Amino acid sequence: MISNPTKVNKKILFCDIDSTINDHWKRIKKWTIPEFPGEQIHWKAFIRKELMKDKPLPNAINSISRLSEKYEIHFLTARGFNGSKSYRLFSERWYDYSFGKLVLKINNFLSVKLPKLKNDLINSKQKYAYSITKDWLDSNGFVYDSINIVDSADQKVNFLKKVKCDLFIDDLSHSQNLSGSYVKLYDSVIDNLIKNNINFEIFNIEFNNWAHITEKYLNVR
Repeated sequence: MISNPTKVNKKILFCDIDSTINDHWKRIKKWTIPEFPGEQIHWKAFIRKELMKDKPLPNAINSISRLSEKYEIHFLTARGFNGSKSYRLFSERWYDYSFGKLVLKINNFLSVKLPKLKNDLINSKQKYAYSITKDWLDSNGFVYDSINIVDSADQKVNFLKKVKCDLFIDDLSHSQNLSGSYVKLYDSVIDNLIKNNINFEIFNIEFNNWAHITEKYLNVR
């Protein structure tokens, strides 16, 4: 969760990650079963080894850096693939074995139950989704002030309602396993953003990409 802003004269920007600053649809396409387009996504699409292969989208790194001169940069991503409150208790090397899916299920179950028994068992910064997200952002050289993980797109709006937000950037698309990114939009989420007067940009790699957004908000290319 973002703390109270302390930086003087900077606006607050929240930015999505998947399909907004990275090309995660390529990973989804790779792991769609039985093949793309398909109804299911293989669970291995959401392990660290695969997530770390995602490439930044064109101009994303530079644009975020530019925007950071005017905005605090806070990433807000819905990565509920292992639950934002789930911990990685077992090394992912076990996931490559035939029983890997069972290990993942055990991890997910214990990671939810154990903190309820011992709240201080594992530091919150070791949360599974958070740690992967942080490592990816850092390894690709993104600048940011915080990382915020929720479990669904709907929860993003609930989060934004509770904090100061001058600009929210998100592709707001879903079902990449069926049609790729930027095709099927979260209409209800968009309606909710409008209802709550949250200023937002729907990112689109062709029609509203990072070059367009930085030109609009910084008057630079």
